[in-house]
Amino acid sequence: MNTNIIRTAALAALLACWALPVFAAASPLGVKIKAINKDLKILKAQIADPAQKGANIQIVADLKQTTLDLRGMEPAKLQQVPAVERVRFMADYKAALGEMLGDIDGLDKALHRSDADESKALLKKIAKEKNKINSTYIKAAKKS
Repeated sequence: MNTNIIRTAALAALLACWALPVFAAASPLGVKIKAINKDLKILKAQIADPAQKGANIQIVADLKQTTLDLRGMEPAKLQQVPAVERVRFMADYKAALGEMLGDIDGLDKALHRSDADESKALLKKIAKEKNKINSTYIKAAKKS
């Protein structure tokens, strides 16, 4: 009987450890990053299609709102930064998001002008900026 209790406890502990990353990814910040990834993926697939102009403009508006929402959130790596450097870290984080927002505005303007080449170039730039923001400020380092 005691072995069944021990086995059950060990199994529960294993399942809890396995599920922990799943719950961490569902943080509000993680949800916003996933939404940005989804929007960028959709735009990449259909940005050159003139028939999708209205849909693309709406996706860019959603992308802009999600990025604005990120500016009001504390990045995950903030807790790893020494207290004396946190103000600068947040300023750099917000500046990087501001640069990305500027390019999102440029993408919106390019889409309104139906400039496919500029739209594609800005979309690539936004994706690179998002990756840099994610790796520098948001994504926690993997534990070895």
